[in-house]
Amino acid sequence: MPATTAKTMTTPPSSLSKVAAASTLRLNDDGSVLRTNQLTVNFGGIAAVDCVAFHAAPNEVIGLIGTNGAGKSTLLNAIGGFVPSTG
Repeated sequence: MPATTAKTMTTPPSSLSKVAAASTLRLNDDGSVLRTNQLTVNFGGIAAVDCVAFHAAPNEVIGLIGTNGAGKSTLLNAIGGFVPSTG
């Protein structure tokens, strides 16, 4: 088995530290850069995400917390267009 080495890098990757220029931001009507309204994802007859509504303002950080199976990843996948959703 190869020897493991300790991680020495402490700065975030450049992909996580990019900042969009204010001139390129497109805001929603309410001033948010990300908004959901009654976002719902169903798998068969099971509602994995049910009527989620939130908005994120420019420079705002939103955290999602919940137990395993609460729908956090499914919500993000719906926002990204990776799973079918309504709302």
